Amino acid sequence: MTGALVIGGGSWGTALAHALRCGTATPRILARDPEAAALLADGRCRQLADLPAVAGFDATTDPSAISEAELVFLVVPAAATAELLRRVDTLAAPGTPVVLCAKGLVMEDGHPRFMTELAADLCPRRPV
Repeated sequence: MTGALVIGGGSWGTALAHALRCGTATPRILARDPEAAALLADGRCRQLADLPAVAGFDATTDPSAISEAELVFLVVPAAATAELLRRVDTLAAPGTPVVLCAKGLVMEDGHPRFMTELAADLCPRRPV
């Protein structure tokens, strides 16, 4: 187990990973593409490229990082939440908690749903 995993290598995911690191955690970041992971390893974020670099992050594009996490922060756009909840529920160890960090609602069958409702359906036995 590797501790906290932040899924999402954008500005919000990077900010959360940095905040975790300022505390006691040593988070890993799971990014979608290799370029974003490389920038994060260098202490930069593509969306915030003009900011000074910080200490580099342990960043990867390998989804197997999910199976090694003790705690998962899901920091992706609302539209990507369902797909990633399914992946986390499949790959993460039983009981691994998920922290939902997206704002907004998800439209499903023409009805708005909260992220927590979506998570309850897709990860019913996982703390969210």
